[in-house]
Amino acid sequence: MIRPSPGPGRVCGYGKLAADLTLPKLRCRWEDADPVVGPGLTGEERAAIWEHAARTAEEASGQIRDRTVAGDRDGAADAAWAAGDTLRAAAAVLGSRVVREAASTYDRAARVPYGRVPRRTPVGTSGGPAAVRRRARRA
Repeated sequence: MIRPSPGPGRVCGYGKLAADLTLPKLRCRWEDADPVVGPGLTGEERAAIWEHAARTAEEASGQIRDRTVAGDRDGAADAAWAAGDTLRAAAAVLGSRVVREAASTYDRAARVPYGRVPRRTPVGTSGGPAAVRRRARRA
């Protein structure tokens, strides 16, 4: 809930800002996510996350280019959205300004006119923040 000031006032849910910000949808996303490991990472784990972030950016760029050429704007936006989510999670774990800026760039690329949310495609559902943590644990 958004409260503009302490005390009684106008209150609205985040779902009014975007459909995927309703509490039930956020809880579904949070249940899939493991807690962030943070600064206690080993060198190998950090390297694995960096490698995953680089691979995600490379694959997303290719997907976005291919989908754009094919005229599939929804697929291109979904690939950018998924890459932005994945890179934002990696940036939080690594504390990297560079990865955070890359995530913001992909987030901007994912925006569609009039604030509409792009439809889900197989391109966007294969990754995400939970995938970053799963792959880091395997390394």
